[in-house]
Amino acid sequence: MILPETVETPRLHLRKPLMEDAPGIFEQYAADPEVTRFLTWRPHQSEADTLSLMLSRLSCWENGTEFAWVITRREASVSPLGMISAIPDERHSWRWSLGYVLARSCWGHGYMTEAVRAVIATVFDQPHVHRIAAFADEENFASARVLEKAGMQREGILRRWSLHPNISSVPRDCWSFAVVR
Repeated sequence: MILPETVETPRLHLRKPLMEDAPGIFEQYAADPEVTRFLTWRPHQSEADTLSLMLSRLSCWENGTEFAWVITRREASVSPLGMISAIPDERHSWRWSLGYVLARSCWGHGYMTEAVRAVIATVFDQPHVHRIAAFADEENFASARVLEKAGMQREGILRRWSLHPNISSVPRDCWSFAVVR
């Protein structure tokens, strides 16, 4: 499976991560406890943590297990605003999921909704894909709104679905969202 290394939207440029993105990612959002509150990983303590993340994302891209794009503005496509990933189900190639993170300074501008819509369209360019899902902690109202505005439908609550270590050591309930063709 081959997904494009770049995706363009009216305001954004999504591109395959580069190792040199690590300092900007660390500075913009990876170390921010508020940004990482509902994520499955803790805030990064150093740029070394972010470098490790970048190595992982690039390795996953090469293996076809996850396709991550760094989100930048089109007019200045250097500084990372966030990242979005499309993840194929390892057993069912017709089923994918999304995950994303966005710098706090970019919240409330519609960037993530725009990126989610673009990645959904990109994944659906693969003729065998029929379902794309995403999950949001039941208290993460902003993320739930992003998914709804991007055209995903709220399907229900998944009990004890995801571990968000910045909130609790116990798995948390999450809303399930999906879009199908």
